[in-house]
Formats: sequence, C-alpha cells, structure tokens
Amino acid sequence: MTYVMTGEVCLNEGQSWEALMFAAKEKVKNLVLLIDYNKVQLDGTEDEIMPLEPLKENLESFGWLVNDAKYDGNNTEDILAFFQ
Repeated sequence: MTYVMTGEVCLNEGQSWEALMFAAKEKVKNLVLLIDYNKVQLDGTEDEIMPLEPLKENLESFGWLVNDAKYDGNNTEDILAFFQ
C-alpha cells in the first residue's frame, strides 16, 4: 500500500488535482489518500482563501472511492486508529 497524507492547502495546487485524476484514470491500486481537512489554510479559513467544496463530490467525479472517516491530522494515535 502507498499512503499519501495531505492538507487542503496542498489541494490548492493544480498538480495535486492532476495527480488525483491520473491515479484514477490509470486505476492505480493500493493508493490511499488521507486529507487533513480542518478547513483552515495558511492564514485564514478555507472560505476566505480557496473553497474546496464540494470536495467529496469532486474526488468521486474523478473515480475515487471516498471514505468519510474522520481523524485528527495533528494526532498520530488518531491517524493510526484510522487504519484499524
């Protein structure tokens, strides 16, 4: 398995979306993307800087299977519990 952890700020970059689309198009197996999605970016809220909603629907439109599990990206134990 390959695990990629990102935050919503990284998803403001075009190459992130290109990689997500490419992985779905090529049906890359064993790839898991975790998004630390606390709706805070750089020095303000997501709505003030760059809204990503509807994030789930956007990812699904590329062909990603989206799990709505929640975890605290600043808590290692919480992240590890996600995999159990």
